[in-house]
Amino acid sequence: MNNNSYIRILADLIMFLCIIFAPFWLTISLSLIFFIIIKNYYEFIIIFFLIDLTYGVKLDKFFNLNFFFTFCSVFIFFAFRLIKNKLLSENFNFNLIK
Repeated sequence: MNNNSYIRILADLIMFLCIIFAPFWLTISLSLIFFIIIKNYYEFIIIFFLIDLTYGVKLDKFFNLNFFFTFCSVFIFFAFRLIKNKLLSENFNFNLIK
């Protein structure tokens, strides 16, 4: 295993402990930080799924979804991934309007 694998396993262990012992806002903040730091951090979606399993309740406001955070995490995952790829690409252009 290379160094990146150890960092990824350590991040997963920290996130698992945060889901159990830390408040949700700390877990969400750390998962966003790890998502930015670690390439292809697919555990991001699994973390939010576990948060929904642990703390989620059915909400009438959100179309009776049991897994609201999971759906939000999928949207955030792909949106941040596009933004991150755009920022890290060599052809980054500061002009938003072409």
